[in-house]
Amino acid sequence: MKTMIFPAAFFFIVTSAYAQTYVGIGTTSPETKLHVVDTVNTADGAAGAFINLQNATVTSPIGVMSGIRFRLDGVNSGINTRFKGGIFFQKTNLFGVGTLLFVNNSTGDNSSATATDARMAITSTGNVGIGIVTPNYKLHIATGDLFVQSSAGRIIYGYDGGNQWRYSTTGGGADLLMSSFNGSTETYKHYFSQNGDVGIGIGSTAPVARLDLKTSSSSSGTSAMMIRNSSGDTLIRVRDNGYVGIGYNGSIYGRPLNIEGNGVNFYYDVNTFGGSIFPDVSNDLVLWSNNSGPGQNVVLQPSWGQVTMGTYTPATGYKLSVKGKVICEEAKVQLSASWPDYVFKSDYPLMTIPDLEKSIRKEQHLPNIPAAADMEKNGIMLGDMNRRIIEKVEELTLYIIDLNKQNEQLRQEVDQLKKQVNKN
Repeated sequence: MKTMIFPAAFFFIVTSAYAQTYVGIGTTSPETKLHVVDTVNTADGAAGAFINLQNATVTSPIGVMSGIRFRLDGVNSGINTRFKGGIFFQKTNLFGVGTLLFVNNSTGDNSSATATDARMAITSTGNVGIGIVTPNYKLHIATGDLFVQSSAGRIIYGYDGGNQWRYSTTGGGADLLMSSFNGSTETYKHYFSQNGDVGIGIGSTAPVARLDLKTSSSSSGTSAMMIRNSSGDTLIRVRDNGYVGIGYNGSIYGRPLNIEGNGVNFYYDVNTFGGSIFPDVSNDLVLWSNNSGPGQNVVLQPSWGQVTMGTYTPATGYKLSVKGKVICEEAKVQLSASWPDYVFKSDYPLMTIPDLEKSIRKEQHLPNIPAAADMEKNGIMLGDMNRRIIEKVEELTLYIIDLNKQNEQLRQEVDQLKKQVNKN
């Protein structure tokens, strides 16, 4: 083995039996083609085992590029050919400030890598670019994807040891989890499933719907979800206790559904208006049916129960119960029982006047008419009472007819008596 020693520069050139040449700087036993050794204990890089590449002189500082290039092809293709990779330093400002470029030439020819083949760059401000040599951010990726493959790895945003947002996957990369970290405790917040389901506030449990939202409490004073327009007005708000407001900007949610505005329209099918419920200018609640077409009725389905007004307690056996007075311009009562025209039939058992008098003296009310005490206790059935009154009117008519006959007979007898008296 032959050794060449250059004491002034501490060069050691070692040639093996295989004509391999090793260069040692600061060492007499280099282990690689270039082996640099220094023992200066300087942590800031002011001194140490460095190799300086300078493409300029003190008197002619015009160099714009320096670096290292790599070649793996052993075919002799000429000087400066087929160096497909390298690390370049490109000047971008005064005093030699520049960008570190990692170049890679993928062309299958004798060309070598140049600055145009840069695949990654590190600027003087510390920005890192992948696919771009002028990154504007600490990590700037252009024309490509960022892929993190790890069963436990994650992407973290925030402050080291402080508040953070963490993104990780589960289910073999199928689902995305978002968690928060407050400096001591990590809490899973949101879940994005590969099937499109999204969980908000549900933790690390897979969502069970397209949008699965878990509230932070059951309070009526906090909101689980809100949709607002560009002016900030509430369109839809869902409270943590499940109460919903539509177009309602108030803070008091007295019912499960609270609507502010002009009410609610109902449609039988597409574009077929069926009716509305809305408050008018006097704060009256209006139930309005479709006023055009065949369906114009407001129906309170009696077969499903009873209807009350002014009270929560319906009267037993009645479809409509009203506590208070009722006024109307006209009312029609249609009875299922027969109307009292039967009084005028020849076989109707009309009481004689003496029998009627006895009954009135005994019962203190007309026959077939409820007593006052009974009316006070049970009220009256309007249709039935009208039928009974008509019965009495028809009976009274028969009495009047009978009295008229008796009067006519008496008048005739009186006339006969007058004639006999006049003759005498």
